[in-house]
Amino acid sequence: ETDRAALNYPLFAHILHQSTALFPDGAGGVKQIASHDQLLAGYPGFIGGKTGYTNLAQETYVAMAQRNGHRLIAVMMYGDDDLWNQGRALLDWGFAQYG
Repeated sequence: ETDRAALNYPLFAHILHQSTALFPDGAGGVKQIASHDQLLAGYPGFIGGKTGYTNLAQETYVAMAQRNGHRLIAVMMYGDDDLWNQGRALLDWGFAQYG
């Protein structure tokens, strides 16, 4: 439900699709930050994604995409250095299930 509510705000959707942004640097200035998400620029229907790390789950990645009225979320835990391709493969598999 949270993703549905958040995506109803055009500004939020716009922020998810930015590859770079200006962020306060704590000293009164700003610095540019950049997304490293490889699905952002080239995956059809990509909504957003987030990498992370916890001691229990290790490397993690969550990716969300929508095609033909179907919205999918792929979640990976215990990942390796290939999180982007794993996310792409899971989303592709999920969309293929809808024919």
